[in-house]
Amino acid sequence: MKKGLSIFALFLVIQTGYGQLHYTIKAGGGPSWMSFPKVFLQDPVYLNNTWEIAPAATGGTFYIGGEVLVPMGEHWGFRSELNVTYISGEVYVDALIIEAQARKLQSYTRIDLPLLFSVKSKDNFWCSFGPVVFFTVHDNKGFEKAINILAEDPLVDSDVPIGVQARLAVDIKLQEHLFLELKFDYDIGKYFKFEDNTYKVRMSAQGVTGGLTYLF
Repeated sequence: MKKGLSIFALFLVIQTGYGQLHYTIKAGGGPSWMSFPKVFLQDPVYLNNTWEIAPAATGGTFYIGGEVLVPMGEHWGFRSELNVTYISGEVYVDALIIEAQARKLQSYTRIDLPLLFSVKSKDNFWCSFGPVVFFTVHDNKGFEKAINILAEDPLVDSDVPIGVQARLAVDIKLQEHLFLELKFDYDIGKYFKFEDNTYKVRMSAQGVTGGLTYLF
């Protein structure tokens, strides 16, 4: 891990030779949702009961942060950000046999570290792509609360303390220092599985946002 960070830091130092660093502040928001396949799980207490679990209503997401832009030539650049992000979406749990339902909002507050490469097609248009490393600073446990409404102390593990998103973004120049940013994010590595008498759940938070970026 340390070797990888050292190589990455050296890479940035080398690339700064192509041009002056630029700094931005940014903020925005949009709709977001939880994504996972519809699944059916057996109630660990009442074995003849089955839970149907599926995404429900769309939630919302917003972010605020700053960014460093590293030119890498006339048409390429590297972008490193530090953002605080809130992202959410409803989950739906239906206990089929007892005909009971629960819907809860699952939300996360995260620190995001996007590491993106950008391609400039025109002076007023950029396209960026790459991974986003995130650290969860608050999880409202909405999914687990929905399960707890319908079952007695089930063993559920849905923690995501650290993870990776994929991002695709475009930036459109509005004024000399002001850009409109449109981006799509989605978590990588979603799953539902039963191991060691525990339901281990990894939901994929996804969102489409629009925001403004001010370039200093």
